[in-house]
Amino acid sequence: MRIDKAKCIGCANCVPICPMGAIYIADDGLSEINEEACVECYACYRGMSTENLPQQPTRFLRGVLAFFKLRFQPDPDICPSGAITADELVWPRTLRRAFSDPQIPHESTGDGGRGTQ
Repeated sequence: MRIDKAKCIGCANCVPICPMGAIYIADDGLSEINEEACVECYACYRGMSTENLPQQPTRFLRGVLAFFKLRFQPDPDICPSGAITADELVWPRTLRRAFSDPQIPHESTGDGGRGTQ
């Protein structure tokens, strides 16, 4: 998984969505994914709906509201800018996804997740 820094507005709605705690707010105030902690379960990618708000005006609005001690906070299950994107996975990350994503059918059994019921 990857968070597009050009799209992220720093709302932190994606942080509690990750079951592994791999998403955090970096020093620049934007979300970031710890690649070592991410197990490619795609919970953040599937679990958040997107609004696709324009990034620059939204960041400006958040800055103005922060100046007046107000917050623009979208609903907790929405990434307002669609910043979470799926990367093309290579080995061993594909193996992580096969064992972590319950919606991906296992190649030998056809069952989701680890291939067991």
